[in-house]
Amino acid sequence: MTMQNGFGTVKDPGGKLVKVKLSYTGVIEAIEITGDFFLYPEEKLLIIEKSLKGIPLKKEQITNHLYEIIRQEKIQLIGMTVESITQAILEAGSCTGDLSP
Repeated sequence: MTMQNGFGTVKDPGGKLVKVKLSYTGVIEAIEITGDFFLYPEEKLLIIEKSLKGIPLKKEQITNHLYEIIRQEKIQLIGMTVESITQAILEAGSCTGDLSP
């Protein structure tokens, strides 16, 4: 399967902006999550990104995986939700081409 790239942006009402830059082949190959949200502890964002590698671009699998890693790593999301991250990932998976934000 050919490697594709995409970019997704989600802003929940009253929430913060979540941006995702994604490389995928049907599964997530590489991902970068940025935005104006907060996460505690901050360094756990890299753990989330690394843990998503190999996860299929399927809403339920991404959502379940994110809930599990956040529970395991005792991560607090501030200004974003698992659902907003999932939505940004899926948007990036349906948008190919230019990766400029």
